[in-house]
Amino acid sequence: MHKTILLIAVMLVAGFGLDARALEIEVGGQPISLPLPDGFVELTPAMSPYYESMRAFIGPNNLRYATLISSEDAEALLRGEDIELGRYI
Repeated sequence: MHKTILLIAVMLVAGFGLDARALEIEVGGQPISLPLPDGFVELTPAMSPYYESMRAFIGPNNLRYATLISSEDAEALLRGEDIELGRYI
């Protein structure tokens, strides 16, 4: 009984540390949840032409799962502004 209560308590405490903002990807058929760092969002096709230019950096034998850019840069891109993409993951 004590082990069950301890297990439930550990699961609850561990759950509070998880970031609700996460990106779901699949690697080798295995789903993976990537927590998004504070201040970053995923670069999407709506953020052209930067979306296409970031794809150009990927070698032919590599896969791109996601590119994360700062929230401020994403907002500027969606407004149609030109930016100097300095920080990305």
